[in-house]
Amino acid sequence: GNNVLEFGFATGLLTVPLAKAGFCVDSVDISAEMLEVTKEKLSCLDGATQKRVNLILGDMLEYSCEKKYDLIAMADSLLLALTSFEGQLKLLKKANNLLRLDGVLAFDIFPPNLKVIGEGTHHDFTRFKLPDGTKYIVKREEVIDSSMQFHYINLDFDELDRNAKIVKSTAARIKYRYIYQYELMLMLRINGFEVISIDQNFDEKIKNEAWLARKVKEM
Repeated sequence: GNNVLEFGFATGLLTVPLAKAGFCVDSVDISAEMLEVTKEKLSCLDGATQKRVNLILGDMLEYSCEKKYDLIAMADSLLLALTSFEGQLKLLKKANNLLRLDGVLAFDIFPPNLKVIGEGTHHDFTRFKLPDGTKYIVKREEVIDSSMQFHYINLDFDELDRNAKIVKSTAARIKYRYIYQYELMLMLRINGFEVISIDQNFDEKIKNEAWLARKVKEM
């Protein structure tokens, strides 16, 4: 179909190509900062493409409309960013309510990291350089709370000068609730979906899986 609802447009990495491909896209995100970033990207497109996109500032769990969509897309492990079982179920139920019968829910997730879950913690670091020559060291700590299926990712970005001295540090703290495959299949089923496909080779770089599920009954 042609009518797409996107949950979590962020920087527009999915929004823009959907619009370019000819889809009519309603896209919801709670961040005003991300709204401005995506608006700026859309402003570089032709007028007809821009008109196919409706950016909506708001909470995806509270979004409602009379329209029934052909496709709902959720990128970048958005489902896992809801860190309660109840919140994840609520999002799937919301998707069911907004899709037409036989409409499709498309999303990606990263599967549980069994090695880190077994160890409880994991540490590593990487280096990278920006095009302008600025060098960074990224320290990464992963911590698992297996009782709640919480995955904490703590990142510290250290900017280095020419003498490899740290001149600036930036921290990012991320929390996900990971989901096991058969748990997610059951969550989809009880919210009126059947799984069409699971592509485990969707993204070789970050090892994400792409899921497609069809709405088979009203909830």
